[in-house]
Amino acid sequence: MKKIYLFAFILSAIFLFSTQVQAADGDCGTSNAGSFVQKPSTNLCTTGTPTTVTGNGPWDWQCLGSAGGSTSSCVAFLSTSDGDCGTSNAGSFVQKPSTNLCTTGTPTTVTGNGPWEWQCIGTNGGSTSSCVAFLSTSDGSGTGIVKLMKGINKVILNPLIIFLFACALMFFLYGVMQFVINPANEEMKKKGKSHMIWGVVGMVIMVSVFGIMQIILNTLGGSKTGIQIDRTGNYKIEINK
Repeated sequence: MKKIYLFAFILSAIFLFSTQVQAADGDCGTSNAGSFVQKPSTNLCTTGTPTTVTGNGPWDWQCLGSAGGSTSSCVAFLSTSDGDCGTSNAGSFVQKPSTNLCTTGTPTTVTGNGPWEWQCIGTNGGSTSSCVAFLSTSDGSGTGIVKLMKGINKVILNPLIIFLFACALMFFLYGVMQFVINPANEEMKKKGKSHMIWGVVGMVIMVSVFGIMQIILNTLGGSKTGIQIDRTGNYKIEINK
């Protein structure tokens, strides 16, 4: 009889315990619907037991409920990042840039001789940005001495040289006129020759002074004056811009 009571007591205890245990549903964690560069391994489930994470992006797993609770299906996605040019983009350099090429993404090899070009390649399918940097040129206006010389050359010397060159040219033409219109007068022809010679000497001196000043300013970086010849043979003269 005692055995029967004991058996009934055990059954009653099991019944009471089973009715007190409540079912718990599985619920996805904060990694659900998130974006990652690699397979997530934490925060998979808020409640429940996570299964193995499968896939290569997107990744899938489940959160299994307990005591008959429901199961939730979860997913996470592969994070993509667009390539973005760095601070070297659109900058000016005296040599090929090698730093600050990309803010995000992977930089390609920098090509060119100025301008230089490269790309910033996005990750995991992100877009690619094209970047460029330019060859730096200087007009030499950075120091006070060069500024002063440049100003004197532009305001005083160049106009003076042009004026004296014009005077020498007129002197030369006056000598030519004397020589031509007085073919029988040896004295006038002699004066004409003298005027032509000194006119040529004056023009040569003015051209020489102009050239020396431009060499000095170009050496100091204070002027863009000079004759530029391209590959086709065309030339351009720039004077103190």
